Amino acid sequence: MSKHTQQQELPYKDVEKTLDAILYNIKYVKFHAYDDPYYNLRPIVVGKRMLSIDRTAQKILKKKLETIYSGNYKVQIWGEEDFEIHKEPEIININKSVSKKKKNKNEKIICLLDPIDGTDLFAKKLGNWCTAVVIYTDNNEILASFIGLPNETIYFSVNYMNVVAKKTPNVKEFFRIGQKDSIPSGITFSWYGQKVKNFLSIAQHEKFLNFIKKEEDDFRILNISGNPAMVQMVDNEVPIGVIVELCGQHPHDMIPGAYLAQKAGAILTDLNGKPIKFEKYLSRVQQSTVKYILASSKEVYDKFFPIFKL
Repeated sequence: MSKHTQQQELPYKDVEKTLDAILYNIKYVKFHAYDDPYYNLRPIVVGKRMLSIDRTAQKILKKKLETIYSGNYKVQIWGEEDFEIHKEPEIININKSVSKKKKNKNEKIICLLDPIDGTDLFAKKLGNWCTAVVIYTDNNEILASFIGLPNETIYFSVNYMNVVAKKTPNVKEFFRIGQKDSIPSGITFSWYGQKVKNFLSIAQHEKFLNFIKKEEDDFRILNISGNPAMVQMVDNEVPIGVIVELCGQHPHDMIPGAYLAQKAGAILTDLNGKPIKFEKYLSRVQQSTVKYILASSKEVYDKFFPIFKL
């Protein structure tokens, strides 16, 4: 699709179907993982350590997304297994049963998905995992992003919305989520520190250590990051003030959540202070990593960016 053509938009009925597919995936994973843990929590190695249920859930979610979108678009779906083994996913043919009038046969969409983002935590029965899906064009422009949490709450936004919506199991309506404009009391700092090098990137950071010595007792540090933490930044019920990544995360581990956080008013830059352009990383899903600082407001950003600025 040419950059000069009209902005592409997903039909909202397809967005609603995607919400249903993500909810199904969350329920499936929660129900089946421990129903037969010997099989479903069995480690497999596909470029990286995964679980058997990772692969099964990916196949199911892929099939559902193909059903939703292949009637109107050429669809390419990236699952975690695909880019870990450097496999080029096939382009799903347009459903021939759909009338030519309804087909956007010159348009292609790409779905980047991770049915269990946070596999190692999930295997340990810890709650910081999610189902993440981002849908974008052949020009790497994001059309929609979805994050589904284990409590069956789904956060999402599409390119023609300037807010983030939240769908809960018992509430069918979608509502807007605001962002605080000032630094909240008891600000929470978060980063991915589950691996040694990631932990030490912050734990041995001299400027940060000097900074926290001056903070009050209500300052908190969380050793979690990525998409689940980013939607907690979006939702003021459980605010996270700033998320920092110094070692580099893969695009699928941060773009779905960072896109939503930006929609809600968060500030996202690289460690040089330049805005993160998602298109750059979506064009190189297999090879690229992202180093960044994500802050819930400009005030929070101005407080923390000088500490980590390169």
